Amino acid sequence: MVSSLDRWASQKAGAEAIDVRQLVEIELGSSADAECVAEALASFGSKLRENHGHWTVTTWQDDDEIVPVLDALHQCLDDRDIHSVRISVDGRKYVMERVS
Repeated sequence: MVSSLDRWASQKAGAEAIDVRQLVEIELGSSADAECVAEALASFGSKLRENHGHWTVTTWQDDDEIVPVLDALHQCLDDRDIHSVRISVDGRKYVMERVS
């Protein structure tokens, strides 16, 4: 994981070789929900994985792409009536809930 300070120092020094994309992982409880999320995030290069009955949708995004990813995810929660999903962004964990 590249810290914000490391990113700033590298950008300040003119280094362009550092990848500043962040891993976004979304954990879901059913294959149907996971397929909906994977489809909603297809334009962001998402990948769907299943492991022992747990589904994860992953994508790598730049900082300025995180909000559009979260917006698309939120729309999917509303459309499919999914109560909540667990999200990890660059190792930090969150829960997104559908607001009725």
